[in-house]
Amino acid sequence: MKTKKTILLIGAFIAIIVLSLESFKPANKTPRPAEGIKSYVEFLKTQHSTAEDYIVSLFDKNDVVILCERLHPEFTQYDLILNVCRNPKFIKNVGNVFIEVCTRSQEKNIYQLLHDSETNKLKTEQQILSVCKNSSVHPLWANYNFPYLLNGLYGINKKLDVDKKINLYPSDLPLDWFTMDSTRYSKLEKSFDQRDKIMADYIISKFDSIRSSKGTRKKTLIIMNYRHAFGNNFSYPNNVKPNNVGRFLFDKYNGKISNVLISTYAMTSARSDNDVSMTVIQDGKWDASFKILNIENKGFDFHNSPFGNDYFDIWPFTKHNYKYSDVFNGFVFYKPLDKNKLVEGIPDIIDSSFCKELSRRYQLIKKVTGRDMHVSESIIWSWNKTEEKNPLYTDSIKSKIDNWIK
Repeated sequence: MKTKKTILLIGAFIAIIVLSLESFKPANKTPRPAEGIKSYVEFLKTQHSTAEDYIVSLFDKNDVVILCERLHPEFTQYDLILNVCRNPKFIKNVGNVFIEVCTRSQEKNIYQLLHDSETNKLKTEQQILSVCKNSSVHPLWANYNFPYLLNGLYGINKKLDVDKKINLYPSDLPLDWFTMDSTRYSKLEKSFDQRDKIMADYIISKFDSIRSSKGTRKKTLIIMNYRHAFGNNFSYPNNVKPNNVGRFLFDKYNGKISNVLISTYAMTSARSDNDVSMTVIQDGKWDASFKILNIENKGFDFHNSPFGNDYFDIWPFTKHNYKYSDVFNGFVFYKPLDKNKLVEGIPDIIDSSFCKELSRRYQLIKKVTGRDMHVSESIIWSWNKTEEKNPLYTDSIKSKIDNWIK
């Protein structure tokens, strides 16, 4: 009996000691914004639209909404795009999407894919691979988000009535790699300087035909990358308006068009399409503001916001005095930078025949232009599976963001 009481007393004594020690533990420190981001944090507390809802809401007053894509290979942004496309209001009132990343020569094939009433998985996969093999002015567009978009839209459409299906219109220069020779490629090469004007003219012509049709959905989402999405307020030196798709569309649909920037990195320099240096927008202030509130999905107008009043620092190539609100109407934050993914590769796209075809394309470019774009067979075969590439989120990037959080 005494032994039992002794054990109970010892247990109670230990419990008292543990509780006493717990009381001396430092309390979890609540992160606080540095002085430089307090106005951003307070503004975000007043905003209640998700990125998807914000984009869809812009169609209440606009016929055209341009979405500025992140770096082409970034994958998670296409989850946002697909969420917009499956939104009931978008399906009912919009239903049309134009994209930069695919040649318009694939329009018929994409229409057949997205409007096919069959549900044969193997056939669908083959249709998508067929489009991807001939989709780009590059020998191969190996970014996984493009076939992911096609497959996602197919999945949305097969649940919809014929008159409610999403229409996808590729807008890049017309071409067919399988019939490409030196003469055709030389002609294609000469058109690159006018690529934005050619794309814009096509979008305007196609969209105007949609607007004049008997259909009820006469609005469109347009997905363009980087400067192609800049609005008409942004000019190069000497007030010369740039040849950006966005500028041409703003000139055409003035008063009925908005453009939206997706949260991204800021480019500091670009030596080529595949050799760029990146940092964070506004030295990390923006990302820190979202991080401190644990926000991963938000959309709002740049006008009358501290974000919109900031210097437009994602364009380092010319001197200017523009603010973000001068170039874009709105902003959506979708997934913090540490959750962005650069994904390349398309499962099962490479076989021995297509490997030879890609080598021919690269040799053709060298013959016409003198540019040696040689890609080894090992690299070509590596495109046969998806792989996350070179994450841009580094300790240095994280440090810049965290410097604004106390």
